[in-house]
Amino acid sequence: MLCFTCLLLSSQYSAVDTNPLSVYVMQPLWDKIIKIVPLWIAPNVLTFSGFVMVLVNYFLLTFYDWDYTASGKYPRVVIFQNYRAAYVIDLNDNGKQARRTQSSSPLGELFDHGLDSWATSIFVLSFFSVCSRDNGKTGVSVYTMYLYLSIVLFNFLCSHWEKYNTGVLFLPWGYDLSQVLIAAYLLTGAVGVEVWHRPFLFGYYITDVLTGYVFLLHKIIVFIYRARLKKTLKIGSLYEGLLPLVSPLLLFILLTVWVVLSPGNILAKQPRLFLWMVGVAFSNVVCRVIVCQMSGSRAAPLHAFLAPLAIVVCGAATAALPGAAEEAALALLALGATAAHLHYGVCVVSGCLVGSGARTALPAFTLFLRPLPSPCSFTLFLCPLPSPCSFTLFLRPLPLSSSFTLFLRPLPSPSSFALFLRPLPSPCSFALFLCPLPSPCSFTLFLHSLPSSCSFTLFLYPVPLPYSFTLFLSPVLSPCSFILFLCPVPSP
Repeated sequence: MLCFTCLLLSSQYSAVDTNPLSVYVMQPLWDKIIKIVPLWIAPNVLTFSGFVMVLVNYFLLTFYDWDYTASGKYPRVVIFQNYRAAYVIDLNDNGKQARRTQSSSPLGELFDHGLDSWATSIFVLSFFSVCSRDNGKTGVSVYTMYLYLSIVLFNFLCSHWEKYNTGVLFLPWGYDLSQVLIAAYLLTGAVGVEVWHRPFLFGYYITDVLTGYVFLLHKIIVFIYRARLKKTLKIGSLYEGLLPLVSPLLLFILLTVWVVLSPGNILAKQPRLFLWMVGVAFSNVVCRVIVCQMSGSRAAPLHAFLAPLAIVVCGAATAALPGAAEEAALALLALGATAAHLHYGVCVVSGCLVGSGARTALPAFTLFLRPLPSPCSFTLFLCPLPSPCSFTLFLRPLPLSSSFTLFLRPLPSPSSFALFLRPLPSPCSFALFLCPLPSPCSFTLFLHSLPSSCSFTLFLYPVPLPYSFTLFLSPVLSPCSFILFLCPVPSP
C-alpha cells in the first residue's frame, strides 16, 4: 500500500518519441481520431477495451491453430479481424484522451504500460500463428519463435529499465509492434499465409526481420551513458541501476536451460503453452520494474516465480520428470503465472484506487523525503480529492546540511496541487509555502527548526471562499510529531 501511495505522489510521465512514422504520420492521425471519442469515456476504458480485443483475437487464432502448424488456411475474416484489433490498439491513444478530459494520473500510466507489457507478447504470439511453425520445408521453428519473443520482450523491458535509471522513456523506432502487425495482417489477408513461406530477399524470409530488434539494444546503453555524463541519472550506483535486470536475466537463463535440456523437447510439444508462460512471466517482471520506477522505490533482486521455475527446470534437466509430468508441470506453471499476474494487477489497481481516495471517505497521501543532491526539485501531483481529505508527510532523518522548501500552487484541475522541493540555505529547517489560490482564498504555512526525524499531518476542510486560512502548529504525542489544523478566519 505504501508503494502504491508513493507511486501516486512521486510519478511524473516523461517520454521521447523520435520515430518519423509516429511524429509525421501517426501523431496527426491520432490527434484527429481522438476528437471523435466522447469525453465521457474514461482513458482507462479505452486502454482496457483495446487489450481485451487483442486478447480475444489471440484466443480466436488459438482455436484455429493450437500448435502453430497452420495445417489449414485461416478464414480471411479471422485475419482481417486481427488486423482490425491491431489497428484499433494502435489508434487507441489513451494519453490524449486523458489530457482532453484532464484526468491524467499515474494510475493511468501504470495501467497503460502494464497492459502493453502483456499485449507485446500476445502480439508476437499472434504473429506466429500467421507465419506458422516450421514443418521441415517452410515456416519458423519453435526455437526461432522463442528467440524472437525473448528479443522483443527484452527490448520492452530495457526501455523501462532505461526510464528507471534516467527518468525518461525513450521510444525506439521499432518500439510499436502494432504498426508492424497491421502490415502483416493486411498482407496475409490479401495474399494468404503462403507469403511467409517464400524467400523475401537474398534468400531471407520476412520473419528474419524480427531479429533486427536485437540491434536496438545498444541505443538504450547509449542513452544511459549520456545521462551519466550529464549527471542526470536518477540512480547513482551501478549496482542499483543494474538491479532490475537480475530477475529477467535469471528468468531467461532458466527458460533457455529448460528448452535445451528438456528430455521430452517441451517447446516442440507445447509451443503455445510454453511461449504464453514466457510472455506472462516477463510481463509481471516488467510491471514490477514499472512500479518501482514510478514510485522511486528499490527494485527487488529476485522474482518469486524464479523458485518454482527453477525446481521444474532441475526436474526436467535431470530427467526426474517424464514426458507427461513435464507437460503437466508446464501447464501448472503457465496457469499459476497467469493467476499470479492477474492477482498482482488487481492488487496494484486496488492499492492505487485506495491511495487516490476512490474508496475511502478520508484518503491519506504519504510522501517520503530522503537526502537529495543540491539543487534538486520534484513535482508531486495529488489527484482530485474529496472533501474532507488529508495527507501525511513523513520527514526521514536528514543530514544537518539538508533543508528543503515545499511550494504548493494550484493546478488547472480542481483540488489538484503541485509540490516543489528546493534547498534552503539554513540547515535543518523546513518551510512550506502555499502560494495564493484563486482569489479570495490564500494559505500560509511556515515550519522552522524541526527535528531531524519528524512527521506532521495536514487536514484540509472545505470553507467558504471569502476566507483566508491560518495554519497552527501544535505538538502531539511526542516532540517529533505535529498536527497542523486549518482554521478559517475572516478575510481582512
